[in-house]
Amino acid sequence: EETTGLIESVFDDLVTDEITSFCMCGRGRKFFVGTIMGQVSGYVASSGACIQEFGSHKAAVASLCYGTGSRGHKFIISVSQGGTPPVQINWDSQDSTSYPATAINAALQSMHATFCAISHANSMVIISTTSGRILCSDTYTFALTHVIECAGSAPQTYGHHTSKEVDAGCTGEVSALSVLGTLPAFACSDPSGYLYIWSTRPYPHPQRLLAKWFNRVGSTSRSDTDHKLTTT
Repeated sequence: EETTGLIESVFDDLVTDEITSFCMCGRGRKFFVGTIMGQVSGYVASSGACIQEFGSHKAAVASLCYGTGSRGHKFIISVSQGGTPPVQINWDSQDSTSYPATAINAALQSMHATFCAISHANSMVIISTTSGRILCSDTYTFALTHVIECAGSAPQTYGHHTSKEVDAGCTGEVSALSVLGTLPAFACSDPSGYLYIWSTRPYPHPQRLLAKWFNRVGSTSRSDTDHKLTTT
């Protein structure tokens, strides 16, 4: 329970394989799980009854997010590292239709997707990768709106969009990803201990590195330079 932290329900043996990702619908009436075998399925939150089974990625599902698309249609976007397809759109409907996110998957090229996040206020899907590339698309057509090469890779052209290279000092792999509420911005981190804040549309200057923190990994000492905020 959200306000008290008490356990309300426990559901055993929902799936036969290990659960690797989880999300809930906006009203909390349904939840969705992804498994190590690439399956994505939906359940009634009050009973645990399985009501939807979507197409398989054939590899572990790393991340799930619930969003609203065109005409108010609901969807679950699923990301699988090394899966086929890497990013999939699963419509929250009776027929449980799934299809690959074509523009996003094409922009991945040889990289693996790591996480997904949805900005409901700005109608945006954000996908992170193992090579530091951040892909942003809208939630209506899932077409790319901008691409950030935060690991210092050379700018690339994807359809009508050219990625922006930013010298952020990112080591490559994005290890965590989260939107910042209703703000036109998101946060991501890398395994070396850096946390980054990036701007997105409709901010007048999207694709801009707004701030960077460093968390000294494994350090128990503190100095004047530890944990300082760097702004750009």
